[in-house]
Amino acid sequence: MIPPTTVDVGFDLIASGNIADAFILDDTAQGVLDNTSYTLSGPTWTEVTPYVRSVNIRRGRSNELDRYNAGQVTVTFDNRALNFDPSNTESAYYPNVKPRKPLRVTCGSSLAFFGQVENWGFDFTVGGDATATVSGSDGFALLAGQEIVNHTTTPQDPGARIGAILDRAEIDWPNALRDINAGSETLQPDEVPVGQNALQYLQVVESTEPGAMFISRSGMFTFRGRNTSPETFTDVAFTDDGSGIAFTDIAIGYGSELIYNVVTVTRAGGTPQRVDNSAGTQYAVSALSRDGLLHATDAAALDLAQWWAGSYSDPLVRIRSVATELAGVSAAHQRDLLALDLADVISITFNGTQTWSKIESIEHQITAASHRITFGLAAATTVGAFVLDSELYGVLTSNRLAF
Repeated sequence: MIPPTTVDVGFDLIASGNIADAFILDDTAQGVLDNTSYTLSGPTWTEVTPYVRSVNIRRGRSNELDRYNAGQVTVTFDNRALNFDPSNTESAYYPNVKPRKPLRVTCGSSLAFFGQVENWGFDFTVGGDATATVSGSDGFALLAGQEIVNHTTTPQDPGARIGAILDRAEIDWPNALRDINAGSETLQPDEVPVGQNALQYLQVVESTEPGAMFISRSGMFTFRGRNTSPETFTDVAFTDDGSGIAFTDIAIGYGSELIYNVVTVTRAGGTPQRVDNSAGTQYAVSALSRDGLLHATDAAALDLAQWWAGSYSDPLVRIRSVATELAGVSAAHQRDLLALDLADVISITFNGTQTWSKIESIEHQITAASHRITFGLAAATTVGAFVLDSELYGVLTSNRLAF
């Protein structure tokens, strides 16, 4: 049995005519300040689960050297009664079937997606069937449409720089939706130009660290520095011997897609820092280049080039993804799986060998009878710093102390 999936849309409170629980200025009952009964603002969550036919969610990135993309959700509704037709004045949702309404998907007791509607699509067949399809994105889509006002920054760590950008009046990202740590790099002061795209600038900060920057499954703007290792390892262990969580599919790769033996990193205003590990290679020259980063010194840019060249000059056998069907695992394991998020570390035992992998992407494919989760993975040893006494991050001659 799969856990229930709930879909809610944040239709407007007053516009829908439902003012029973709304704050009303000057009203003797519903206009009292500091009350907890009548809300001043925010979405009114309306459950639309009875109409849901399928849900697909995709969040994350393809590998650890890519940037995280905006998370995407697609929900298909039964629309034979035209409940989601924006021109149907008889619909309970009229006139609020619009883009940019808040949207959330909950699986069991865990949020799986939090974002906003980007598009409503409608399909009709001659047989009488009708569907409405919502395409939604997480908060990265909003940041991708915002510009930062020209200003000069100060020397800061990446977490402070990200926080300062989110604090700006033209961005105004809620403090309650942030989970940001400091990072390890010192960023140079720079002149943010007129018309600078907010998301693109934040991604330069992420690349300079380099860290992990994404919107969590619950809508939190999340940043993890490069030396951030899991505070605790998850209890999620996939196995093929019946001792852990069963998986339906596993993909393993050993290829050239992440071989980079010549790496060049250039900071803004600096000199290109090049590390060439291609001498004597049997894999041919494969180059990686990053420029316009915000390191304070060329030496710091060189450290990053050396890190990448040392980590990616040779291929690794990698578990690229693992998938499971929730109907085939216990309720406890379902809860553990649904609680996972990007950058968490899981254990996989396959053919007698245990490995640890870091989650780079999460995909849900949900219908009335099935809930399949696919985790895209990176080898945990390529993305973690040395941690004393850790069985995973404390292996001598394997893990780096940091840089």
